[in-house]
Amino acid sequence: MWMYYSDFFIDGKPEIHPGFWDAYTTLMANNLDVFFKNRWQTFIKTQNNTVYTQAQISESLWSNEGISSPPTMLNLDISGFQPLNYDIFAKTLTFMTFNWENSSILRLIRIICFSLLIPFTGILFSLFKLCKEKNHYGIVVLLSVLSKIPLIWMTMPGEAFMYYYPVYYIGIFTCTIYLITELDRRYQKRIKKS
Repeated sequence: MWMYYSDFFIDGKPEIHPGFWDAYTTLMANNLDVFFKNRWQTFIKTQNNTVYTQAQISESLWSNEGISSPPTMLNLDISGFQPLNYDIFAKTLTFMTFNWENSSILRLIRIICFSLLIPFTGILFSLFKLCKEKNHYGIVVLLSVLSKIPLIWMTMPGEAFMYYYPVYYIGIFTCTIYLITELDRRYQKRIKKS
């Protein structure tokens, strides 16, 4: 397949025009307001395009209408598979994504649970705790994770939440570890008192 695109590759790597990076940075520097506005809009759309949205797409793909519709890019590869029981599948997705009622409270819960809010907060709390404990290794690790956010924000080509998965999962893991250690510390303190 790649032989058809050989003109776009040099030494097996995609060809980038020699003046591309200079032109790109000049264009960005001369239009910072447009660049940052676009990046912000992309970030907001990314936060809305999370597990909840993917579950809705998945549910529509497996529905009777979705299976009987002509193949598209979304359902072409999965046309041979389908859930054993669509109703249980749909109810499970509805339950897991807090979608059983369209109230403002559930919408707020979806925003909090399925965005970067909890992971980012967990990373910040853990970072403050590590600074207090002077754990330099942990500080470097968490700062490297946090440094990915502006890099992703400035360079991600689309509105998919997958670009933030490393930060999201490390943040969830950090929150879990932080909660476990905090609960253990309080439990140990309670045991010492009694």
